[in-house]
Amino acid sequence: MKFLHFLLFIFFSHVFFGQIDNWKFFEGIKVQNSSGILLNPWSGSFNNAQVNSIDLNFDGKEDLWIFDRVAQRSIVFRQENKQWIYDYALEKSLPKITDWLIIVDFDEDGKKDLFTSTPAGIKVFKNTSKNPSLSFELTANPLKEEGFSGTVNLYVATTDIPVIKDIDSDGDVDILAFESAGHIIEWHQNFSMENNKTKGLQFKKNAWCWGNIVYQDCSNIYLNQGCYIPELQAYKPKPNPEPKKLSHSGNALSYVNKDGKWNLWMSHVGCSNVSVLQNEGTPTAPYFSKTIYNFPTNKPITIPFASTFFADVNFDGMEDALVSPNGSDNLGYQANFQQSLLRLDQLNGDFQIIENDFLQNASIDVGENASPLFYDVDEDGDLDLLVANAIGQIYFYERSSQLLSLKSDDFGAISKMNPGNELILQIGDWNRDGHKELFAVSQTLLGPTVFWYDSQLKQWQKLKQGDLLPNDQLLSMDLDSDGKLESLILHRSGQVDLVNVQKTGNSLSIQKLKEDWMNLPSKGLYFQSFQLFDELGTGQLALIGLDKDGNFKKLIQENEQWKEVAIDSDLQNRFGKNIQINACDFTLDGKMDLLLGTSGGGVMLFENRKSSDVFQQKDKFLQVWPNPSSGNFYVRSTEIGTMRIIDLQGNVVLVKLNFPKYESIKFELNNLAKGIYFVQLETENGKVSTEKIILQ
Repeated sequence: MKFLHFLLFIFFSHVFFGQIDNWKFFEGIKVQNSSGILLNPWSGSFNNAQVNSIDLNFDGKEDLWIFDRVAQRSIVFRQENKQWIYDYALEKSLPKITDWLIIVDFDEDGKKDLFTSTPAGIKVFKNTSKNPSLSFELTANPLKEEGFSGTVNLYVATTDIPVIKDIDSDGDVDILAFESAGHIIEWHQNFSMENNKTKGLQFKKNAWCWGNIVYQDCSNIYLNQGCYIPELQAYKPKPNPEPKKLSHSGNALSYVNKDGKWNLWMSHVGCSNVSVLQNEGTPTAPYFSKTIYNFPTNKPITIPFASTFFADVNFDGMEDALVSPNGSDNLGYQANFQQSLLRLDQLNGDFQIIENDFLQNASIDVGENASPLFYDVDEDGDLDLLVANAIGQIYFYERSSQLLSLKSDDFGAISKMNPGNELILQIGDWNRDGHKELFAVSQTLLGPTVFWYDSQLKQWQKLKQGDLLPNDQLLSMDLDSDGKLESLILHRSGQVDLVNVQKTGNSLSIQKLKEDWMNLPSKGLYFQSFQLFDELGTGQLALIGLDKDGNFKKLIQENEQWKEVAIDSDLQNRFGKNIQINACDFTLDGKMDLLLGTSGGGVMLFENRKSSDVFQQKDKFLQVWPNPSSGNFYVRSTEIGTMRIIDLQGNVVLVKLNFPKYESIKFELNNLAKGIYFVQLETENGKVSTEKIILQ
């Protein structure tokens, strides 16, 4: 391959930073399914949702801030005309949240503050926003309290969700959380009002066993029998059953005012039910008289390790319950992540399940770990959308102008082939003949499996291979701007190998050409996904990818050097874990755009709005540059055709069939004699354009 000669000279220069604003979140393509046009198709969706309400755009109306625990990503839906509208601009202004989020105005200044997880405790951000700018200032990390033996971290396990409310009705917020063993609830009382007559964050552990509750298992919660746990060496008011000695693997609490009484909702990591403890006392002196183990009784919640948040999302003036799994992953794919946010309304005096996919039903959502790709499936000249997921399905959205319509949730019937998990879609050119082919790679217990799509038979073919390691990604990119795709393997370690792939019949062979291509890990760069493409249309390559936390990184190539540069402002966001990125011209303007598949099962689009001399002449049928040239030059066309280079005597010195449109293709013709040549492009309908180039 002709690009290999300069790979040995690649090195990284200093990082260059500055404010750049050339990529924009894009919502210009509508999407519909059998239920109609989707309201928020490009939100990226979510899996395990923690739902809080807060006014983020200063209009006096509560918006929804959703934190997805699986992706570790924040998502914002603003309230507009009694609808929830996805708002990327608000989302990217938010601070980093970890594991859980509870939003409450602790100092009652009219601006809600943020409580989130930090190792073995709580981190607090004070809302310091002033219209029109959002800002949150780190106030406590970790939050401290006066314990039984001095000042300590106010302990909340990272797997848990506490209650943060004014328990004793004195005007400042208190905290309820399980102790380290996960059996009993501790009351961390806020003494700010008592000590200073102001609402702040002065906590003291008040009650070791708040509510006289002992959690044993999914269907055994002991009430009003004392709180003796032998291993804690506590008081022993009277004999009671000893709780099972479980490690603290996760508890989720929530506290809601129902008919003037504060009831406690509880779930555990090993359970799929939500238990509601009914309080016949007061918040300060609670008396829990009854436990409903499977709530609601008419149609119980069945979600693994459920968390519950409360907000008025149906605009009826009453708090609704929003219930979602609280795990950090989907071990064994046991949860249906297309329907993982239950909405319960208050009807006839009690909560009832209304829908299983609140907000998810308004977005593209294929479940978990979306891998999107624009590809002309029906060969009608436009780009359709394919989206693979974690359980071996591929969704097909057919494109007609600026509308995508869902046609199938099992494109090519690939699910019937038991493909495995974590499907990733790519377009390759394994035989380097200029013919692009669609393929997919999945993960199985026996290692990766590769599937090739036969566009003639309209079906998938499983290929035999033994060269890919577990969790390897097989990628295809044009590394030298010659119009042909090379192959790379992205290993789980972050190492990237340059390889040659050959398909023979139903077998695939992979030959390593360069190990640790670009030496990315040694430079501190670990990508979960990346694309390398011509961002400006000039032939200058850019590598744009996402690290393990979902943060964009960007490298550009200049004079055989790679340097890290600043990320454009609209890409400065934390997109979360398990992101897949692809590049293609979905806006059909001659520029390569970006699409992301999220761990939430959704898709996000970003439009390339960059400007260059080439893009400024994007409507010109044929462009050739630089001119004059030393022998290396680029050719770009707005149509597909046959490209010829002709000398002054009329001799054709080079022919390139199926010359692509809107791609800047590099030619290296240093072997030709100096002089004048003509670059000619002829389309299938006979249209001809010619440009003169001087080689010197």
